[in-house]
Amino acid sequence: MAGLTSTIVLFWLIDNVEARPLTPGVILTTYTSIMLLLGFISLYSLKWSLTSWPRMETAIKILVAGATFAGFLAAQTRTGLLGIPVFVLLGLVIFAGVKKPGRLLTLFFITITLTVATVASNDALRHRIVEGIEQVQACHGENSTLYSSMCIRLQLWRTAIDAGINHPWVGLGDGGKFIQYMKDVAVPKGLASQEVVDEYFGEPHNDLMLMLVGFGLPGVLGLLLIYLAPCTYFFPRLLNKEASSQARAAAAMGLAVCLSFLLFGLTETMFRRMNTIGFYTTMVALFMVLSEPRPSQQDKPAPPALP
Repeated sequence: MAGLTSTIVLFWLIDNVEARPLTPGVILTTYTSIMLLLGFISLYSLKWSLTSWPRMETAIKILVAGATFAGFLAAQTRTGLLGIPVFVLLGLVIFAGVKKPGRLLTLFFITITLTVATVASNDALRHRIVEGIEQVQACHGENSTLYSSMCIRLQLWRTAIDAGINHPWVGLGDGGKFIQYMKDVAVPKGLASQEVVDEYFGEPHNDLMLMLVGFGLPGVLGLLLIYLAPCTYFFPRLLNKEASSQARAAAAMGLAVCLSFLLFGLTETMFRRMNTIGFYTTMVALFMVLSEPRPSQQDKPAPPALP
């Protein structure tokens, strides 16, 4: 329902504005990345029948997944693309299994090729991808402080890395001090332009680097554990041959949440707002419970005989 609702909201916004839309609650990049995640979760749930009408349920789930992917393409955001290989691989593990690794890899490359072709068929998104690559290539030497989408990110990242190198153990003590560091240190060093400072981004557009700035290497380690510690539960459950298809699907959903937030967080601050932090925490807890292996009916001990 969340995937379908967000897709409807996004298409309504696209239809009513000339430029890329401003989505409610969170910025467009975060909004569409989570929407894409929900679409793949809908696909994984094909392994989990919840109603007495499995055919209709399957059709609705596929429709929602297709709609969210179409909405993602229409929004022309690039960050979500980082999660697609992981989403595809998890789906193949659920539906194709891991007994034949060669077949799994073949299916993976075929699916990724088809996905790349689909993305490339969208002229606007393809243009933004090419534009981003060109901006990265141009952002060096005398042009290292150009005011372009990707070069701004590179300036923010250079500043964050510089702050982390100079304050590796405790950072600046507060991520909110990042903008002041840009003004006092990064601009004089030539790491960032005054124009980027004046725009007041306030954070480095990277969750790990934001933790590096605010709390040093211990902060980075803490965030990595937030991403990866739940995976130590989900991975074994996904590969557990004795687990039910529902439990394995829930494990894939949990892995999709953890790993996608890690990947999305490389070019966006997914944890900028409390609503996304709450979403992440709730989904991880939910899928940790739903993926817990439970003995089948046959494995349950028989009740004691009556005297």
